[in-house]
Amino acid sequence: MEKLGQKELWGVAEEGDDIRVVNQAEVAHGGGKVVDDYNDLIRTLAKIQYHNPDFVLMLRGQTRDHMSNRATILKPSILREQRGRYPGKGPLDERFRRLKDAEQALAMAFDRHGIPDPKRRVWKHRIVRWAILQHYKVVDTPLLDVTLSPRIAASFATSGNPPWGFIYVLAVPNVSAAVTTSAEAGLQIIRLSSVCPYVAMRPGVQEGYLLGEYPEIDAMETKSRIPYEETDFSLRLISKIKFRPWDFWSRSGIGAAAEEHLYPEEDEGFGLMIDELKEQFARI
Repeated sequence: MEKLGQKELWGVAEEGDDIRVVNQAEVAHGGGKVVDDYNDLIRTLAKIQYHNPDFVLMLRGQTRDHMSNRATILKPSILREQRGRYPGKGPLDERFRRLKDAEQALAMAFDRHGIPDPKRRVWKHRIVRWAILQHYKVVDTPLLDVTLSPRIAASFATSGNPPWGFIYVLAVPNVSAAVTTSAEAGLQIIRLSSVCPYVAMRPGVQEGYLLGEYPEIDAMETKSRIPYEETDFSLRLISKIKFRPWDFWSRSGIGAAAEEHLYPEEDEGFGLMIDELKEQFARI
């Protein structure tokens, strides 16, 4: 993945920031701009988008600012650290093996449960299998969940009422298809509502997208050829925003999206398939 920086970037990085010229490293090391309420968040995002017209802004909400060497890191689940340390070859080999096994199990489960897939995308396209496995948290994958919705991002950032909620603003190329590939940025952008079966509720509710490396990291052998720091989605970080959850929502006039909204009841067959896959791979 390529680091942002070929063009002048505008964003926010520190508590009292207004929109200004920033660089990716400054944002990653910054404490984050504090916003007071939902309208303040919307105004801040509008300024960022206006000053960066060549990019689409993807949002990720988190309850913690995960850091390494005092800088934000946004790793896909398959490459995340274990107990604060980089996972070695053994654990990564096992994660990629589980992913491959889960791909096969998912494709077979689609047929067994009669999930609508008239174009056989789940059998033909690995990125479709990864997208479903990641979004429904069946196994770890090389993809990162993001959204276009400020309210959804803020809701995830405040889940469990942490001391602070964090929203990361990532700049990606324009999205033009179900899967947009940018060789220049070394990035894939997956629109979940276009690759998941139409009976899946969660992708549409969450306005969900996924980010992935391009070319894809499909095995430990591929990963070993890519420096660890280049597999961090914070390389696309253009702004960091934070807020106090209770104060934020109480001042906003709207509330966080409820759990039953973020995780709606799925179509019976699709929901049963996901539950069976989760149970199967929880035992392995």
